[in-house]
Amino acid sequence: MRKFYIITILLAIMVLSACSNTQDSIALQSKVSEKDKIISDLQKELETAQNERDKALADYSDIKSQLDKTKKESEVQQGDVTVNVTDKINIPKNINNSIYSNNVNFHFSIKNNTDKDIKGIQGVLDIQDLFGVSILKMNCDLVGNTIKPNETVVNEDLGFDINQFMNDHVKVYTTDYSDLKFSYTINKIVFADGTIKDSVTGIP
Repeated sequence: MRKFYIITILLAIMVLSACSNTQDSIALQSKVSEKDKIISDLQKELETAQNERDKALADYSDIKSQLDKTKKESEVQQGDVTVNVTDKINIPKNINNSIYSNNVNFHFSIKNNTDKDIKGIQGVLDIQDLFGVSILKMNCDLVGNTIKPNETVVNEDLGFDINQFMNDHVKVYTTDYSDLKFSYTINKIVFADGTIKDSVTGIP
């Protein structure tokens, strides 16, 4: 009889243990399922955020492209026009020929690199010595010719009277062309169709 009771108690313990294990298993599965759902929700949120980021980047790229296009159409770009001084001609004072002071005349080569006819160019000519040190800066507008796209024109009518009391004038006059350097900064381009390109920096 005692043995029967022991066996009954052992069976009861095993049943309770099995029930406990089943409940633990169910609870564990529930937690795993809850974690899987959380992970799945986080992945969906991450995908949504990535999609929104990609769309924002695409929108930014489109806006930047439009701004760059507008800037190119309205602002002077490096390379719009190529301006070179090809020679410097000294014209000595000659009262008999109504030349009352020494003069310097420059020959310019001007190439239009844009896709529109150019009516005029406003800019500054920087005349430098052999070492690149600026001697004289002067406003220098290139007008009088309509320059077609990819066309190069020559202008030989630009120069200035030498003031003998100004050292920079005298230095420009007395220095050989081969010992001078020239830099032309474009401030404004006027096209034949009436549109204008302006420099951001303006006259230096």
